[in-house]
Amino acid sequence: AEPRICVVPLGSDDAHEGNTHLNALSLEQVVERNRGAFLAELPSSVGSVEPGVNAEPTAEAVRFTFRSPLEPGATYNLDLSSGRVELIRRREWQTGDGLGPDAFQCERTLYPAQ
Repeated sequence: AEPRICVVPLGSDDAHEGNTHLNALSLEQVVERNRGAFLAELPSSVGSVEPGVNAEPTAEAVRFTFRSPLEPGATYNLDLSSGRVELIRRREWQTGDGLGPDAFQCERTLYPAQ
């Protein structure tokens, strides 16, 4: 599945503990049901998201790392009020012989399950 981050404000109906019905909802339905909820923009539809340490419960932003076959690792700040995603640092390719991310193409292909 495509990596995604859904932010739901505390105090919304779906943010309370015990709401087990969330598993039955798509992320789009969660956003639609909760005022102030949003899906964060990610750099690519292919890759993985790893949460950062985010130890401060009152922080206005959270950190995460995004990795993909063409991205060795980039750390981002996600502003929880605006939804803005800001690049903090990026690991660089160790290029040699003209190899680097521009030499490759990465795409998502879906096949139906049988």
